[in-house]
Amino acid sequence: MGRKLAFLLLLLGFGGSVETAWSVRNNLGIGPEGCRVIGGKFYGPSYSFDVEESRPLAEATPVAISNEFGAVRVGAGTGGQLRVRLQKRVYRPTREQAEEFARRIEIVFEEGSGRLRVGTNRDRLQREARNVGFETDLEVELPPGTRVDLDNRHGDVDVRDVGEAAIDSSFGDLIVERVTGNLGAKHRHGDVSVAEIGGDLELESRHGDVHVRGVAGAARVDGEHGDVQVDGSRGLRVKLAHGDLEAKNVGGDLEVEAAHARVEAENVTGAARVTTSFNEIKVTGVGGDAELRSEHGHVTAREVKGAVTVEARFDGVTLENIGGPAEVRVEHGGVEATNLDRGLKVTAEGDAVRLDRVRGPVEVSAQRGEVSVNPGEPITEPVTIQATHGAIHLEVPPDSRFELDAGARHGDLIVDLPGAPEVQHEAGTNTLTTKVGGGGARVYLRTEGGELTVIGGAPRASN
Repeated sequence: MGRKLAFLLLLLGFGGSVETAWSVRNNLGIGPEGCRVIGGKFYGPSYSFDVEESRPLAEATPVAISNEFGAVRVGAGTGGQLRVRLQKRVYRPTREQAEEFARRIEIVFEEGSGRLRVGTNRDRLQREARNVGFETDLEVELPPGTRVDLDNRHGDVDVRDVGEAAIDSSFGDLIVERVTGNLGAKHRHGDVSVAEIGGDLELESRHGDVHVRGVAGAARVDGEHGDVQVDGSRGLRVKLAHGDLEAKNVGGDLEVEAAHARVEAENVTGAARVTTSFNEIKVTGVGGDAELRSEHGHVTAREVKGAVTVEARFDGVTLENIGGPAEVRVEHGGVEATNLDRGLKVTAEGDAVRLDRVRGPVEVSAQRGEVSVNPGEPITEPVTIQATHGAIHLEVPPDSRFELDAGARHGDLIVDLPGAPEVQHEAGTNTLTTKVGGGGARVYLRTEGGELTVIGGAPRASN
């Protein structure tokens, strides 16, 4: 049995060696012409040669630029004129050999379908000389405001001062600035920088960081394996995985669908809808409603003018300065809320609920965590707090008006209010009902397995 097993392992190892050798043979060229690693960048001795061509270009003629290996730079030139500068980088052992091959590399112009195509004759040369590595850097000057379609596979891309742009690029960095119209871009394996877009932005990025600034229209970003920063857009939609998002100055609605991503948003004039996992959400300054959902991450919402809805699991929730009604559902986490204007509804499990300066109706259902409420202003709205295996503590400011119905099962009940009657004891349950300030809204408090305390407190100045 041992011999058979050893023979099988030897056979598998030999097969793996043959497969690896075949892969290297087909993807790795080593020799005097240079080295190209796994279908990627060329390495080795190289020599560069430049050529330049110009031709007339009618106004409003779109230009399509195609390149395979090399950088592409596009910018504004003079009206009615197209200028192309080509740098040929050839990987040969001597300059003479490189120059001989470089003479065969040409700029190619093709007209058709109402546009001008700019590229090189790489496809033909690669078929004729498969063992020669070469790169082509293109520098293109266009009349200002020209629409550009650009396709580049291996190299940096820099596009500035064009009318509209559609870009597909990879294996290098992408920079786009000052586009008067819409921009659509797909980029892989490199960082992306976009600024001053006069229309809408639609961007897809894989394996690289994204920086976006100054989009006059709506922006949509789809990113994976890289951080995303957006500062300034009319509206923003982001789909993100395995990276962090920072969004600022969104002049409309913000919509985020993320996974394994931290999301931080600031100064959103519209509504904010954010979902993420395995990291936190933090929003500050939202002009509309906020809907926030996180799993395995803390949720913080501050300075929200509209309603707030939060769902969180395996971490807590913090709310501060909320103008609309708020509702929170949290599992395995606690809640801290400060300075809420229009009430709060909480369902919490696994940690404490602490409410400070919460105006309006309050409804809390808590398990395995204490509940502490200090309204800071007279209680005149309904309050309902129910806790299981956790204590309840309610501070009652002067001038409050309500009807108290309090009960504690398997726990102490302490009520320290002027004129409050004695606590009633029956079958393991302590209860008390009374009117405070002449009565009014109902304050219903129930706890099981914890202490319930209701005490008078000094009023606090509201913020």
